[in-house]
Amino acid sequence: MSREVSSGEAFDIFLPSIPSTGYVWYMEDDPLVELLREDFLPDLPIEQNRGILCGGSGQQLFTLICHYPYYQHDLHFYRKRIWQKTCDEYMTVHLYVI
Repeated sequence: MSREVSSGEAFDIFLPSIPSTGYVWYMEDDPLVELLREDFLPDLPIEQNRGILCGGSGQQLFTLICHYPYYQHDLHFYRKRIWQKTCDEYMTVHLYVI
């Protein structure tokens, strides 16, 4: 996955997620990118869900900002259960800051 973003402007990364399974995405610490917000957005709004889809799928949202223009960098995400030492899945986002 690649993203082109503007220096100093917030941007979002969405990763598919079903947190009720225990699996959650984490972002590796990165001194060049600031994490502003992390959240889960269900596929169906709560009004449409009506409580039927407990444990439903959605997107894990990471809102980030980078203050370094003309910069290329890889952001690393990994998915695992909090009690596990090993990761189930890795995702790399190639970041191009303009």
